[in-house]
Amino acid sequence: MIEELETRLDNFDKNVRKNALLELIKLKKDGKVKWAEEKEISNMHCHSFFSFNGYGYSPIKIAWICKKNGIKLCQIVDFDVLDGIEEFFYATDLLNLRASVGIETRVFIPELKDKEINSPGEPGIYYLMGVGFTKLPSPESPANKILKDMSHRAHMRTRKMVDMLNDYLSDIRVEYNTDVIPLTPNGNVTERHILRAFYNKSKDVFQNTESFIRYWTSKLSVQEKDISNGLDNPHVLCGIIRPKLMKKDGIAYIKPTSATFPEVQTANKMITELDGIPCATWLNGLSDGEKNLEELLDLLISKGISMMNIIPDRNYNIRNPDEKRIKVKNLYKAVEIAKKLNLPIIAGTEMNKFGQKLVDDFNSEELSPIRKVFMDGAYFLHNHTLRQIGEREKAK
Repeated sequence: MIEELETRLDNFDKNVRKNALLELIKLKKDGKVKWAEEKEISNMHCHSFFSFNGYGYSPIKIAWICKKNGIKLCQIVDFDVLDGIEEFFYATDLLNLRASVGIETRVFIPELKDKEINSPGEPGIYYLMGVGFTKLPSPESPANKILKDMSHRAHMRTRKMVDMLNDYLSDIRVEYNTDVIPLTPNGNVTERHILRAFYNKSKDVFQNTESFIRYWTSKLSVQEKDISNGLDNPHVLCGIIRPKLMKKDGIAYIKPTSATFPEVQTANKMITELDGIPCATWLNGLSDGEKNLEELLDLLISKGISMMNIIPDRNYNIRNPDEKRIKVKNLYKAVEIAKKLNLPIIAGTEMNKFGQKLVDDFNSEELSPIRKVFMDGAYFLHNHTLRQIGEREKAK
């Protein structure tokens, strides 16, 4: 029963999700569900299925599994939308879980138009976050117009990618409206939804194993064993397709321009109008744009950012010892620079790819020295959220 109810938490019908949560909470009160003891850990960067979650988790599911696993603070962060805000706070209030809501998008920084920053292979393009939202914009507000424009730009880009892939993968053409959009609960299509649609269609068209392997081997110029490993695992095959066809030099790669994404000030205007906090993001310190991090952050501070986000797992959970040593060193350096500039830091594991952790290992040798920095940032953000909710309640 518990497993079935937890599966329902990811149903595309919001009422099914909410009812499943209520039933699970009742089972917890009856002593039939166990929660781990709350620990001093946080995940402040969880993508939900309103953009893409590698496990198909809804905002309600994220709240439930965080509470069940003893995670003290969490935040959902979706690309280009705030669609999960209402149900996430609904769930976290019922579960008494410290929560925040954010958004992630890509913006253009004119001053760095010739430098790669944190979007590999894309000079001038920058992953930006807004965090600490507690409300949706009113329909006629400037913030809503910016948010809708961000969503529209993303929508036009993904439609164009599908058209380009259809030309190349003509044997397994997909229809955007009937094959892609139904894979997301609210129409916010990402590259990963597109990949899954083509994977699904290829399984339908090439039901013979040999023909399936032969098709993808020829289209991706890889070895048969690579395709065999992803035969019944879409995560594996989609992980091969994406860099081959959709990233730089791929046949469906769309080179960004200043018109593709909004400028950073435009996104920050939307964030601050909704009482959120513009938040820088850091990748690994290896790109031209990130090598002089203090200079980059000074520029971003001048444009309105006042926090920073880090994905630690990609900087210490690395097999190659030489690569690991460099990235851990860069991680510590980034933390020190952010502290010097009085930027609170939040951290998380994204979960927008299958196999990523629910939460970082805060007890690891690499993260334990900076654990307090990440937790202080999480508490700072949660306190901001509580203040915004309190001020809104007073205004009523």
